[in-house]
Amino acid sequence: DNPRLTRLTSPVDVDEEYWRFASGPAADIAQDLVGPHVRFHHSKLNFKWKKGGEEVDWHQDFQFWPHTNFTPLTIGVYLNDVTPEMGPMKVVPLS
Repeated sequence: DNPRLTRLTSPVDVDEEYWRFASGPAADIAQDLVGPHVRFHHSKLNFKWKKGGEEVDWHQDFQFWPHTNFTPLTIGVYLNDVTPEMGPMKVVPLS
């Protein structure tokens, strides 16, 4: 029908360009933020369409991560410009 969110899991397994980004620039950013001991867990591409399906409500991803401390890091990259009317991701300041 009209989904608001379509997800491609593991794009690094679909096209090597995604892995080059994840293991290059994204890994460099992660190391700058948390130190040299970083580990890649997973990747996904979310495609969000307007006027379709259920809205993706406010939520936290942290409790769904397999972790034993507070070191998980998510790096999000927008592939297209996003305007406020398009409903971009929001983050609570200092969270």
